[in-house]
Formats: sequence, structure tokens, C-alpha cells
Amino acid sequence: MAHSLIIIRDDEFDSLIYAEPSVEDLDEEVWHAVMNLIHEAVENEGPRTGLQEISDTFVSWKYHARIGVSFVVVVPEEDVEDSSELTDFMGAVSSHYMSEVSEPRFPETEGLYDVLVDVIAPWDE
Repeated sequence: MAHSLIIIRDDEFDSLIYAEPSVEDLDEEVWHAVMNLIHEAVENEGPRTGLQEISDTFVSWKYHARIGVSFVVVVPEEDVEDSSELTDFMGAVSSHYMSEVSEPRFPETEGLYDVLVDVIAPWDE
């Protein structure tokens, strides 16, 4: 399974802000778990940030309630040496996105890859 970076507005899973690779490439169980985690965060029924192991993968998420945008990273378990690196990466991606994108809820999607590629993932180091 590939590493995935997903950006979601509220809980609009049918119109994602960003997904690389496509969520269709994710294991169905993992994608359903991600949708549930984000839905619970949006509805204030679950944690806004977290790290969870789901079906041999790690899922890290961060929901920014003030602007209604969530960041999700899905990484195969074997590529995570230290789970704190994944949490740190999630924080770096969301901070960089917020500082570089003028309209975080409705960004120009064409240039998002160029913004997000600036943050080096721990598995790429």
C-alpha cells in the first residue's frame, strides 16, 4: 500500500480537497475507519487529533475546527519506525498548508502538490 495524504473539508468525503494517491487505492477498511474518525472529530464526538493503527497501517489525523479542514496521513506499519515522527509530520504538513494557502477551505487545487511536497515525510528521509 502506498503512503496517502488526504485533506478533507468538514466531512465532505465525496469532494476531497486533496488526496494523493486517490482514496480508491486505500484498503476499504482503512478508508471507512478514516471517514469515521473524521466524522467523529467534526461532530465533536471524538478526538480532533490522533494516531491509530488500523489493519497493518497507521492513520494520523488532525482536524482544525476553526476552519473545518482535516489532514490525514495513512502509512503502512512497516514504514513507521517511531510513531512520533508520523505525528510530527502531520503537524508540519498542516502548519505549512495553513501558512502557504490563502483560502484553506477552498484552495486552488492545481498548486497544492507543490505546496505539500515541501514538507519531507520521515519515510522519504
